[in-house]
Amino acid sequence: MKFITTMKKRILMIPSWYPTEQNPFAGSFFREQALVLDKEFDFYVLHINSKYVFYISFLFKRFFQKKKINFGKKEFNIEECSINLCIPFFYKVYNFIFDIFNKKKNAPTEGVGKCISSRFIDFKYKQIRNILNNSPNFSYDYVYGVTAQDKAIDAELFAKVKKVPYILSEHAPFPWPGMILSDKQKDAIEHADLFLAISNDKIRQVLLQNIHLSNIQYIGNLVDETMFPFQPAKHEIKTFTIVAANSFYKQYSMLIKIFNELKKITDKNFKLIIAGYNANKGYSKNAESLIDQLNKSSFISNIEFIPSVDRKDLYKLYNRSDAFIMTSIQEGQPVSALEAACCGLPVFSTRCGGVEDYITLENGRLYNITDYKSFANDLNDFLNNKIIFNPQRIREIIISKFGKEAFVNNFTKYIGLLGEKTINN
Repeated sequence: MKFITTMKKRILMIPSWYPTEQNPFAGSFFREQALVLDKEFDFYVLHINSKYVFYISFLFKRFFQKKKINFGKKEFNIEECSINLCIPFFYKVYNFIFDIFNKKKNAPTEGVGKCISSRFIDFKYKQIRNILNNSPNFSYDYVYGVTAQDKAIDAELFAKVKKVPYILSEHAPFPWPGMILSDKQKDAIEHADLFLAISNDKIRQVLLQNIHLSNIQYIGNLVDETMFPFQPAKHEIKTFTIVAANSFYKQYSMLIKIFNELKKITDKNFKLIIAGYNANKGYSKNAESLIDQLNKSSFISNIEFIPSVDRKDLYKLYNRSDAFIMTSIQEGQPVSALEAACCGLPVFSTRCGGVEDYITLENGRLYNITDYKSFANDLNDFLNNKIIFNPQRIREIIISKFGKEAFVNNFTKYIGLLGEKTINN
């Protein structure tokens, strides 16, 4: 099957998380990436709801409920939709037994922690095929699984049904702490026609699991410079800002050490805005505990708390600030740092992944994960104007690498590199 490059194509995006009315922050960058590609692509955003059921319930649903695509919200070039997959509980037990016997029979592959039966994958494929057959107007030219470890198998199956290429990327820690990769996940990731990497560190994480990617292209993340205008202003008191959920990844304990140390060594007044610690529901937890720790800190009088801020108002927060702080243990390609830098802020960050791809002495500073003293010393030098940055230049660097034009050009170019591919599934 050949694809004509002159026509606007449709991408079936399968995200692990996506913004909702209840949680508008989760996966907001997936939505924004699709929106900026409106001239090149239309998108279906597919939510897959899977649940295990007893076999009698499965038979009832199979014979009396016609499975099809359920369409939902539509905006610009994006249409949300969903499917419900009912899987007999038998397969959960079967996969458990299959894994035990397969490990006894064969030595496990490095990077693979469990085995899944082909019978189970075939069952999912047939369900997906039946749903798509019942939705004849539902068509797409590419499948895009945006979190490989979670959506690679689904992306491969949807691509197989329609005989189209599938693309993967990864935005989460790979693998998630405590997650065990299966042989079928490994196979699905390796068989992808294209892997779009958001950072070099993310490539390293995937390859470290003994996963061999045949077609890797570095794309980075998107920052929409129209959403984050440059509005320079002089502040009498220099202001630092961190925007982060309260999770162990964000390492607020490191932030407290840094600013306790800064308070000890500086004679300059400063302000610290702590924002977003209670915004991303389900990901950000125990905000009360964080506030208790901060109340006991030596710099509590310097803090302004902002539990949550509307995404459309983030630029106002950045334009109240003089520098952006990031203390994370791990990031993919942190969008918040890109957005702050797009507003001209220097980024002071731990070496958490992704930031190493673009932060230099010209636009920020990088520190070892636990080196709070060096971090604090540089913030003190910044307060005393011993470290000076050019905000306009910082913005130019970010837009040239990750702005709308750069992102759209890279995305369309790498999709185009798939060529007039013939799929023989």
